[in-house]
Amino acid sequence: MVVVCHSRKKTEEIAEHFRTFSKYLFKGFHLNVAVFCGGYSIKKDDKLLRDKPHIVVGTLGKIMMLLQRKSFSFLEVTRFVVTHFEELIGSKG
Repeated sequence: MVVVCHSRKKTEEIAEHFRTFSKYLFKGFHLNVAVFCGGYSIKKDDKLLRDKPHIVVGTLGKIMMLLQRKSFSFLEVTRFVVTHFEELIGSKG
C-alpha cells in the first residue's frame, strides 16, 4: 500500500496510526511501515525500501523522486491512497 500525503507532519501522523493499529490488529505480526519525506537521506530511503515495507507513507515530492530514481516501483502496489487531495494539488499549483 502507498499513502501519499501533502505534508511531512501528516505523513508522520498517518504512519504512527498504522503502527499503533497494527499492534492491536495483527498480534504477533510486525507491520513494516516506511516513511519517506523530503530532507531524509537517500541512503536511509534505500535501506527502508530494501526491508520491503508493507506500507509506504510519503510526501508527493519524495515518492516522485523515488520513482524517478527507480528506487521504487508501483508494480507490487495493491492499494494507492491520496490524503487531503485538495491540499496536495493546491500546494503544487
